[in-house]
Amino acid sequence: MPTRSFLTKALNSSRFRMPRLMAKISGEWPLVSVNEISRKGLSEWHGVIPNNVYQTWDQNHFGKTHAAGLNHFRDLNQDFNFHFYDGKAMDQYMNTYYANHPIKEVYFGAQYGAMKVDIWRYCILCERGGLYFDINKGLSIPIREILASTDHALISYESNLLKDVRATDPNALLPLIFPESARHLIAYDDRPVLNWGFAFAKGHPFLVKTIDNIANNAHHYKGKVFVRARDAILELTTYMLMRSIYQCLEEDPVIPFTQAGIDFNGFGIPNMPGSWVRFASKRSYVRAKNCMILK
Repeated sequence: MPTRSFLTKALNSSRFRMPRLMAKISGEWPLVSVNEISRKGLSEWHGVIPNNVYQTWDQNHFGKTHAAGLNHFRDLNQDFNFHFYDGKAMDQYMNTYYANHPIKEVYFGAQYGAMKVDIWRYCILCERGGLYFDINKGLSIPIREILASTDHALISYESNLLKDVRATDPNALLPLIFPESARHLIAYDDRPVLNWGFAFAKGHPFLVKTIDNIANNAHHYKGKVFVRARDAILELTTYMLMRSIYQCLEEDPVIPFTQAGIDFNGFGIPNMPGSWVRFASKRSYVRAKNCMILK
């Protein structure tokens, strides 16, 4: 009899390879919209970091279970404003607020939505301040319980070890040197900084440095073909935040930031139930091979 782990792997593989078929079989299709996906908070907030949560996806249509999870996350945080951007709204934002910054060219040259979202999340929080969560992520407790009004930045760490998730394509790698002078300030220097959820005050140095680093290193990737798109995107945009944090702390070790353990001290939701269904309408970039990430 097949083991539970084998069956789980087979099910997950089928969801990834045939998301629409599996969504129909599981009753998650047709997709439904999230009530008030952009929602105004019901109470005052006087924190250094504004009580604005930014999220994005191509459209406001998700599997039934995922939609229920998103509604619950909003209900759990009625003192926060939720702002949803689709792809068109992200493009308009970058055209308006970063028209004269070199990051705009990198954003519009990106060939995968995941890379665009990486850039957009850094840019909008740098320009406005607030929180970002991937559309399939969240917290099991109210945001107020982990975000203090005095916080200037709130970061967490992946459960994965950095050595296990870095790019395997040597052509995609950028030098990743952790200055010893900054290492002691990092709670988990063996793990990547979590990219799917974080919070920053407007103009925080970590984000300014990240945006500049992406723009300054984009030429290493422009027009080149990589074995796996994922490897190159991880290096240029996803883990650039981690690099930039180390660089900032080497230059100024008293930059204010708060660390919330691994997966927000265990209260993070790395993958909302049913969130895989969103790939029934948009394929994941994870298995894209022998392609460019930036034109």
